[in-house]
Amino acid sequence: LGGLTIPEHWYGGGGDVNRATAAEMGEPTFKIFTMRQRMVKHILEEVGTYVVRRRLRALYGAGPDDGDNAGDYAVTAEFPELTARDTSKYAAALQQVVVAAATAIDRGLLSQETAVGVIALVAGQLGKQVDPAAELEAVREETAGRQEDDGFPGVDAETGAPAAG
Repeated sequence: LGGLTIPEHWYGGGGDVNRATAAEMGEPTFKIFTMRQRMVKHILEEVGTYVVRRRLRALYGAGPDDGDNAGDYAVTAEFPELTARDTSKYAAALQQVVVAAATAIDRGLLSQETAVGVIALVAGQLGKQVDPAAELEAVREETAGRQEDDGFPGVDAETGAPAAG
């Protein structure tokens, strides 16, 4: 097992292992297992999609390959995470990135598109995929909708000061 990148303390050999080194020894193993998991996931999705398409072709004479909705019949395999992520460090990083991006926008050092892209990178580490362009457009539409519903346009409702923009 040692030759398969599995640490010796996983299969009973203690060696010179303490808690800190045990945590570090598992990382390469989890990378190999994740790579293998992605390969199996891809195989299962391809086989599943093929089976669904062949079944539809047998029943109806035409499969989803023949229409515009071919992607609606794709099979998705879901696997659990191999390791429990420490989301607290990513959450702290997300907060710091949001504050830094807002400051950079205010000082004219970053465009809004770039700032949202940087925030999306950190959000991706937490498992939330964000399309920066779509998110920025949604925020702009939401802001415009709020301003239309506002009884005093051009004035911030909370502070009473003239709204920026």
